[in-house]
Amino acid sequence: MTQTLSTLINQSHLVAQPWIMEHQNKKTEETYEN
Repeated sequence: MTQTLSTLINQSHLVAQPWIMEHQNKKTEETYEN
């Protein structure tokens, strides 16, 4: 059970990481535009 849970967390982290980077880049671009 614990192993499965940590695997799920690791997978979500790997999936979320690029999304967070992309989101931060968009925020930065908006800041430069204003």
